[in-house]
Amino acid sequence: MITQLGHVTLFVSNQDSALQFFTEKLGFEKRDDDSTTMPNFRWLTVSPKNQPDVRIILMTPPPNLEGFVGKQAGWIFTTDDCRKDTEVFKSCGVKFTEESQEQFYGVQSIFQDNDGNSFLLIEPANRS
Repeated sequence: MITQLGHVTLFVSNQDSALQFFTEKLGFEKRDDDSTTMPNFRWLTVSPKNQPDVRIILMTPPPNLEGFVGKQAGWIFTTDDCRKDTEVFKSCGVKFTEESQEQFYGVQSIFQDNDGNSFLLIEPANRS
């Protein structure tokens, strides 16, 4: 039986640049950084500060998967204040392809990482 989601992989062109984007611009924390376990491989993970149990693997893809860099989309990060966080991230140099907009499910904006991968930032609607 599956008990939880632990890791997700994001293919990036440069692990150091991706690490900087997630930690310095989005405020994530680095969880793992190991290049000693396997030759020519670096295990690098980050996660939101308040969610250390889910880790994003920042991975340089093997040659047969290089085409996936910059084409990943659909990840949703939640926030308490989408408009405020959008402005904070923009001031840190994060590129937004969609400004904060009201949707039936809450407030949403869309941003990209350095490789062009798209992510949604959503403030869920208060559904009482």
